[in-house]
Amino acid sequence: MAENVQHGPFSLEKRDIEKARKVVENHGVKDIVEHMKTKLNEIENVTVNIAVAGVAGSGKSTFINTIRGIKSRDKGGAVVGCKATTKEPTPYPFPTNANVTLWDIPGFGTEGFEREHYTEKVKLDRYDFFLIFTHKRFTENDAWLAGEVKRQNKELFLVRTHIDVDIETMKDELAETFEESKILDQIREDTNQKLKTGPIFGMGKPRKIYLISALLRDTKKWEFENLVDDMKKILNGTQRQVLSLALCNLSEKLIKEKCDALRARIWLVAGVCGGAGAIPIPIADGVVCGGILQRTVNDYKTKLGLDAASLKRLSDQTGVSYEILVSTADQYLKISVSASTSAIVKHYAARAGKYALSVGSRWIPVLGPVIGASLNFGTTYVLLQNILSDMEKAAIHVVKTVLKFHPT
Repeated sequence: MAENVQHGPFSLEKRDIEKARKVVENHGVKDIVEHMKTKLNEIENVTVNIAVAGVAGSGKSTFINTIRGIKSRDKGGAVVGCKATTKEPTPYPFPTNANVTLWDIPGFGTEGFEREHYTEKVKLDRYDFFLIFTHKRFTENDAWLAGEVKRQNKELFLVRTHIDVDIETMKDELAETFEESKILDQIREDTNQKLKTGPIFGMGKPRKIYLISALLRDTKKWEFENLVDDMKKILNGTQRQVLSLALCNLSEKLIKEKCDALRARIWLVAGVCGGAGAIPIPIADGVVCGGILQRTVNDYKTKLGLDAASLKRLSDQTGVSYEILVSTADQYLKISVSASTSAIVKHYAARAGKYALSVGSRWIPVLGPVIGASLNFGTTYVLLQNILSDMEKAAIHVVKTVLKFHPT
């Protein structure tokens, strides 16, 4: 496994060394460990708040569940149904990070949320951006809300749902003359024509309308993935990473994106461990750097959907047995994904140790001899690179296994 670090991630190590060099230039070697701890804490405390609006039956609750990888019946699931009306802003945190939250907000005109006090009651300034859902057309109330969002200088996404129903209906009606691309173009054009005439949406140019089905089975169809990608793009760098890491594994692309974000933090964790002292704390016993290494590995499992709770949710959603998903992950980890974190750390540490000093020596010119030469630093850096590399492969093949059973 250590060859992964020798030949692959050392292109990443060069990038990490350059990052560290800039930090040292700004903070000095003396304060570098405290800076690393502060940076890691800041990342853990970053919040993302997303407002979701739309009339009952527009698909917003289904979307809230699907993007979080859960079902309505699960703990924390949003109630689905045409009669479900939001009475107050309702938070739906992601299972893997409670700091990332979708808020189902009442529509303008809902009882108790009239125009005069709507902004204050809904707390529009709390949200990073807004999604407005419809399954037919956007209303005057939607236009008014869009205007308030613009006044807050926040980004707005317009989402047209139930595309799966529209497509199936037109297939039946048009039979041999049916062309899906033409139907989608027509829906988009019809929606934009209505928006052009409105005082809020219009201003003479079409807005981007995302055509989606909010069902889990349709996340690879139409524009669901485009919507999620654009939601991430409008956030700043750290928030973008935090949202990406909270999302359920909808694609191989997303898993790789998550791993890139996690790799970018490895030198910080290794630096904190190296700063614990030149005398190594016993990694084999699973007690490393006050638990930071164990927390990091647990975080990898959770963010990549390899913990028991995530695999059970995936099994429940897709019908692929939990045992098959665990077996798939185990093939790429070389140790059971169900093993304790300390067992996983011990398993990988046994092979990382012999590379630790050579890795650390390359960091001495940047971090100084106390941290760079620390066996803790080198071992942690190699160990986390290898664990993450194998977990990335495991997560990708779990998704591929699901797709074998459900190609759509």
